[in-house]
Amino acid sequence: TQYAFAWSADGQTWTTIAAGSARTAVWNVAAVATGSYQVRVTATDAMGNAGSLANPYIVDHAPPAAPTNLRLQAGQLRITAAWDAVVSSDFHHYELARSADGGAYVVVAPSTTSTLFIDTSVNLGVSYTYRVVAVDGLGNPSEPSATATAAALADTTAPFVNNHSPAHGTILKGEVSLTATATDNTGVVSFLWEIAPAGTSSWTALGTDAAPALRGTGTWAGALAWSSDSVAEGTYTVRITATDRGGRTDDLAFDVTVDRTPPAAPGAPQVANPRTGNRLALTWAATADPLVAGYRVYKAGAAGGPYVFVTQVAGLETIVSSLDNSVPAWFALATVDAAGNESTRS
Repeated sequence: TQYAFAWSADGQTWTTIAAGSARTAVWNVAAVATGSYQVRVTATDAMGNAGSLANPYIVDHAPPAAPTNLRLQAGQLRITAAWDAVVSSDFHHYELARSADGGAYVVVAPSTTSTLFIDTSVNLGVSYTYRVVAVDGLGNPSEPSATATAAALADTTAPFVNNHSPAHGTILKGEVSLTATATDNTGVVSFLWEIAPAGTSSWTALGTDAAPALRGTGTWAGALAWSSDSVAEGTYTVRITATDRGGRTDDLAFDVTVDRTPPAAPGAPQVANPRTGNRLALTWAATADPLVAGYRVYKAGAAGGPYVFVTQVAGLETIVSSLDNSVPAWFALATVDAAGNESTRS
């Protein structure tokens, strides 16, 4: 079977697009004027039998109207651009471009249906000229709008560090995740963490997050992994400094205590049988350590172990369940402090 593709403006005179055994064809309409057309395909079999099918198409090279009333408002390290909407049945989007100090235009908003754009990627001391075009559904761009020029204002608002982790007074050891959030009108560009022995100003940099993540409107978050094994045990002040795009800063300090010393071991637990089946009650005396956070209970099937972890409780008693009646069990305790250090077992 052979296929012949053709187009016509009046349904009488046809211009060939392609002919052959291929069942598809590409019609290049670049040189075809805007208007209504028919495209016809005729299929002919080996016996000469032929059949045709025609469908209407519209060729559109007509661009939408150019946007009007482009206006700019200078802000702190930002320029807001706005323009009047283009009313067109085949409107698709706008493209906003800018030129820096008379240089080449670069598109900063490649596909937006909004008539408002806030440009925050601007620098002080640079004059920016903007223009906007409207694009229809077929990709036809309008003529550019009239241009408008503005320069960003200096940043006069410092960021505000409003949250951090770990909390003030935390007792810790080992690997620690340091986090912080800060608000700002222009954007936080870095968080710096420093540490000093409590009551001193001997600051040592722990590290910087130079790529804070945006967490909602006007809020940025930073994070740093820190090994507290790099400092001796003791109480330290951690200082967080947030820096914004304008170079303005804000800092917040809090104390933490590095503790790698295990607490004292507890005494042996007292075991009682509540006679409710498959359960034993354990009680013990408190360990004389102000940093005790709880007690870990271990169980073994023989006096020499091996012992396996059962539970951790904050109080001085617990019920161990799911035991086999008439099968002996041995229990041991360990004290755990606020930093997670564990004592030897009772």
